[in-house]
Amino acid sequence: TSTVSHCTVPGLFGLTITGAKARLKAHACTLGSIRRVYSKVIRAGYIMGQSPKKGAVLTHGAPVSVTVSRGPQG
Repeated sequence: TSTVSHCTVPGLFGLTITGAKARLKAHACTLGSIRRVYSKVIRAGYIMGQSPKKGAVLTHGAPVSVTVSRGPQG
C-alpha cells in the first residue's frame, strides 16, 4: 500500500464539523482551529469558510482551519 505524503486540501463549504473531519482524514489533513461567526445566510453548524483554500497542497497531517456559522445573531 502507498502512503500519502501530502495533504491536498478538500472543499469543506457546507459541511458540518463531523463531515469535515471525515473529508480531511480522507485527504491526509487534520482539522485546525474552529472559528464561529454569525451569518444570516449559512445555517448554524455549517462551514462557511476555510484556510487554506481548496486545492492547496500541504505536508501530511497539516491542519485546515474552518469558520462555522452560528446562524443569525439575536
